[in-house]
Amino acid sequence: MSGKRILYHAVHEILEYDDLRLLNDAGFTVFSMGSYGNPEARGNRFRGHHANFANHEDFAAAVAGGTTFVDGRLRVTREFVARFDAVIVNQNPLMVLDNIEAFGDVPVIYRTLGQSIFAWEEMLKPIAHRLNVVRYSEHEIHPDFLPTRAVIPFGKYVDEYPLWTGGGDILTFMNTAARPAARPEQETYQQLVAGFSAKLYGLDNEGIANATGLVSPEAQMNLYQSARCYVYIHSLVASYTLNFMEAMLVGAPILAPSQALVSAHAYPDWWPERYAIEPMLADGAGLVYGSVAEGRDILANLDRYNLPGLSQVARARARNLFNASSVIAQWQDFIASVS
Repeated sequence: MSGKRILYHAVHEILEYDDLRLLNDAGFTVFSMGSYGNPEARGNRFRGHHANFANHEDFAAAVAGGTTFVDGRLRVTREFVARFDAVIVNQNPLMVLDNIEAFGDVPVIYRTLGQSIFAWEEMLKPIAHRLNVVRYSEHEIHPDFLPTRAVIPFGKYVDEYPLWTGGGDILTFMNTAARPAARPEQETYQQLVAGFSAKLYGLDNEGIANATGLVSPEAQMNLYQSARCYVYIHSLVASYTLNFMEAMLVGAPILAPSQALVSAHAYPDWWPERYAIEPMLADGAGLVYGSVAEGRDILANLDRYNLPGLSQVARARARNLFNASSVIAQWQDFIASVS
């Protein structure tokens, strides 16, 4: 398996960092056309520089004309793509459609991130025979979507996550919590945590009373570890998100909206079974609320729940679902099967 070369198209900076670590450790040489492609770059907004994420030869070929932007959209040449054994395109249908001829005979892995909508999937159906679709969750599979070749979840190096101790604030991580797709919506979230010692971290949350701004990855780990409870906000139409995974891996007690509550005012591209959170929190791994009143009652009476027990079950389940070693093996097997 060692020696395969992967061309990687990123749409999410933190996921890019995680994926490049995983793919490197899987034995692949990866060139990313995202935040980490330039070997001279010394960092970015979130995770910082990583020396193994790019090489001078691929970068030189990219800037010499292998990659260009046309009307703000990335284009690659067939000669540049031919350097690689497979292409991974993270959920961007235009990237695929713009470059399908340039991809030539190189296998194309179209990796969805939970944001698939019917219109995007329809756009790609004429070239479905050229795509190897990998979903990040079985909950994202739909009969009207492209055929799914594999389900490979996001992966994390689970031993890097500290054990929950509690004692701190009610915690939430969410960028742009006021976005229309946020569930719970900003107003509902604020009603939920009003009067509690609650902190909202993330970008673009100005104007929200308990918003605190962006913190470093190291500070994030400390906040998960000390959280009294983690109040989950996610963005439709995702089945689960990276911050949920991280809270679960630490074992922070999680309070999340129910499937029924999330589905009450959902988008047409949403169906209730798409929501992976309730199954992940079932059987003692977390807490679910169906109304603001119920959620506030849970937050006001957290001590009536066995929080250490919730933490233990959540942490064990997350280590099973998202363990990097398992995800690495899945990527090795899948890339071998298509290339």
